[in-house]
Amino acid sequence: MKNWSALLIRHGFQVKEIEENVFHCSSETKENVEFLKKTLSYGNVQFQYHTPLLKIESEVLNEEEWIALLNFEFRGRGEDLYFRPGIDEPKVFELDIYISGIVRELKSAGSLY
Repeated sequence: MKNWSALLIRHGFQVKEIEENVFHCSSETKENVEFLKKTLSYGNVQFQYHTPLLKIESEVLNEEEWIALLNFEFRGRGEDLYFRPGIDEPKVFELDIYISGIVRELKSAGSLY
């Protein structure tokens, strides 16, 4: 992957890059921001977070490394996962790692309801 923006969006995080490696996270849920920060910390990625801005100071990881950080046993195998239109937002960590970005984009476009 060539940049952090592509990695984050491709894997379901709804952030907007406002300058290189600086992201506005106001469109993201608190749970998803916490999961993102935990994942970055686990991967020893240097970052600063001052609500709602995330600044990533480390070089971009390759996609295989990023997937390894995001993945955990039984991710995406939950039962009874649903999202009520206009009420709930999908939690990235509950979605399958390979389709989380697609699910979030379809949801934001209104195509899932």
